[in-house]
Amino acid sequence: MQRHTPTAQVKAKAVAAVAPSPVAASRHSSQATMQTPVNMSFSLNDSSFSTTPATPGKATPNNELERVQEEFERIIESNKETANAKALSPKEKEHWWEARREVDDHMCDLIKDMEQKLLGHWKVLLVAPPTDELLCSCFTEGAVKLAERWGKRCKRAVDCVLVECCMYGYRWLTPTQLKSVVTDVLGLRVPVSGAELVVLEQETDKVRTVHADCLRKVAEREKRPLASSASADAERQPLILILDKQLQALPWESTAILAEHPVSRMPSLPFVTRLAQRLAAQCGDQARQQPQKDIVRDGVDTRRAFYVLDPANNLQKTRAKFEPIFRDRYGWDGIAGEKPTPEQFKNALECHDLVVYCGHGTGEQYLAGSAVQQLRRCGVALLMGCSSGSLAAQGDFEPTGMPLHYIIAGCPGVVGNLWDVTDGDADLLTEDLLEKWTGGSDPQRAVPLLARALAAARHACKLRYLIGAAAVCYGVPVHVRQKRRV
Repeated sequence: MQRHTPTAQVKAKAVAAVAPSPVAASRHSSQATMQTPVNMSFSLNDSSFSTTPATPGKATPNNELERVQEEFERIIESNKETANAKALSPKEKEHWWEARREVDDHMCDLIKDMEQKLLGHWKVLLVAPPTDELLCSCFTEGAVKLAERWGKRCKRAVDCVLVECCMYGYRWLTPTQLKSVVTDVLGLRVPVSGAELVVLEQETDKVRTVHADCLRKVAEREKRPLASSASADAERQPLILILDKQLQALPWESTAILAEHPVSRMPSLPFVTRLAQRLAAQCGDQARQQPQKDIVRDGVDTRRAFYVLDPANNLQKTRAKFEPIFRDRYGWDGIAGEKPTPEQFKNALECHDLVVYCGHGTGEQYLAGSAVQQLRRCGVALLMGCSSGSLAAQGDFEPTGMPLHYIIAGCPGVVGNLWDVTDGDADLLTEDLLEKWTGGSDPQRAVPLLARALAAARHACKLRYLIGAAAVCYGVPVHVRQKRRV
């Protein structure tokens, strides 16, 4: 059963925009402390960042994006056509799984194309700095030296931030992609030949040398061996994607370069800053009213949670699975097998740190988006129904959807699905997400950051891309409150 719903200009370090319509990213600390983000953007249509001149009949960023979008729509349609497994014989169920795995493979291939053909070598702009301060500082030092060297070589200023991104994402670049980055930063003419080809080889080797030196310095200071893949394997700081209406439906979080790291979405930079201001104001109000901990400063208290489980009373397996988990293991209050009133849903969101919704759609049928926007306070919301994280196209205007109603209400984090999902795999993801985020029976094993726990939980799905990639997080970095052992 399904849950259904009827031009290369670098200005700073915190945000990256990838066109033909911008993708943007903002980096923040894992404790959800908000800093004013600055913008770093480039355009795939900007010839100064293209290593291959446009030729008739050859794919360009625009028609490549159109091809990806068309293929994505076909996959989503196939997902709907093959979703129903009700009343199948064992043999039919076997064929059904074959069909579902085939669609999952198509989604996997599409996500690879998104990274390799749409982002290309500039995918490194979406690599957040490592949380390891020593590793991060070494990469920064190396980037400064490279920027100074390249500035002298090409007789113009080279932005250190761009070089720093190259250092962070070095292990994700193929040799050809690394050369493309160096070609663009140095402003070499394409195709590179003659003396410039010698320069390209020298400077590409220099990047490799500087990256290896950074890892060696860290290993020496920490007195431990460090693998050459350490920069790729390192835990990263949170990343916020700001995606325009052409790109927001695609599962960027599941591209290889982002898949294992904390990524959330916001509709614009003003939304980020306004949400930060609202959360800070709430924090101040709470501090004046009562000297107790709050969700912004200290994280989500998972003891203050509420669940709305199978409100339509037709997801029996989901209810049988989660009711004892929510009620007995976590000790949460909630509603199961019955429809919540608007007042109940409103109170759950305003009075709890966390609300988990396991039902059809977004839950808008129980509390309208306009009512959500009016909440005086809103806890973190896990909306695990079909298309609960999708935004509907509005022609020339920006898309709208339930996640934005929650963000407007001041919700620090919303998890939802970009498209329709089947309940079996969605339940596996939900269970694993809560287990990882809270630590389950051992809170010391918790993955405190919600977006990082979600990235790990996607692997729990049998269909890693068709179902796992659908789950995304909106909002700012939000963490669970760490519990001390008694």
